[in-house]
Amino acid sequence: MFGAQNDADEDEVEDEADPETDLTDHIDYHEASAILDEDSGLEYQLPPHQRCACHLLNLVATTDAALAESMNDTYKRLSRATFAKCQAIWNKTGRSHLANEVVEDKCELQIIHPNATRWNSTYLAIERIIRIIDEKGEDAIRSICEEFKVKMLSPAEVAFLREYCTTMKPLVKASNILQSESTSFMGWLLPVIQQLLSKLSRLETSSKTCVPLIRALQNGLQKPLTYIKQHLETTEHESEDQQRESSDEDEFFSRPISRRLQSAVELDGYLACATDTIELLHSFSAIKNLSLKLNTALPASAACERLFSCAGLLFTAKRSRIASVNLENQLLLKLNKRFRK
Repeated sequence: MFGAQNDADEDEVEDEADPETDLTDHIDYHEASAILDEDSGLEYQLPPHQRCACHLLNLVATTDAALAESMNDTYKRLSRATFAKCQAIWNKTGRSHLANEVVEDKCELQIIHPNATRWNSTYLAIERIIRIIDEKGEDAIRSICEEFKVKMLSPAEVAFLREYCTTMKPLVKASNILQSESTSFMGWLLPVIQQLLSKLSRLETSSKTCVPLIRALQNGLQKPLTYIKQHLETTEHESEDQQRESSDEDEFFSRPISRRLQSAVELDGYLACATDTIELLHSFSAIKNLSLKLNTALPASAACERLFSCAGLLFTAKRSRIASVNLENQLLLKLNKRFRK
């Protein structure tokens, strides 16, 4: 439509062109989504996108945990006051090398600074402050606050930081388990979430100030379980419909016998079994069918992110003309270098 015309055809084009003719009348519009959904017949196609489990846990630890302040005003005031003082210390050490030297001289440890892209850094930063208090005493933190001219943490605020670390520690361990690329797969997701809920329930009985935080985390973790239960109900209804159709074909007056358990009962029974063998799925037909459907990928995207990071280290500006086959071979050698020893 907008291509260059040959010089020989310019006169013909000018004669045939009508200034009143709208060029948009000759344009055919096609729905892009329909073209993308069509089967192109390619040998390799991308699977449907699965959300990263570690990113979901990050949302639970940030977005859902922030809702705890709306549940209790006392927790809100204590949390904001404590994190404001911690943020003042992080700002001082993050903007000055002299401040870092002061911390190292008085505490023999460095202050860890939170990172906005990973919530685990907030947990590690608070854990480092608690470690300094335990190993060097409150006088070390007090001297640092006096040097930086910031407010000192009160005993109640120090106790709040301890409970915060205790509450978030199971979430950190769960995230570390799911982001493994060699010892974890999608089948670990549901048991890990269930164990995480159990640990939070036990912490709720002994917690004094972080009960709203625990309940907010529990509400956020219930969403994946609700998703699993909905898919179990759908799978069970499909199996029951198939069984009814086969019974109707065999015997006219037969009444289909449903052998399935209720989705919630079957899910609770599966999670209550303490075993690490895959043969356990044979006792739970609905969960077995759902496992065959969903248990085909890693629960987190950490392995893919590591792969792209290694590829970025190989595909530098000076090697921009490297062939795809050579890039793939070098990437495989780099990622599997432990097998070459």
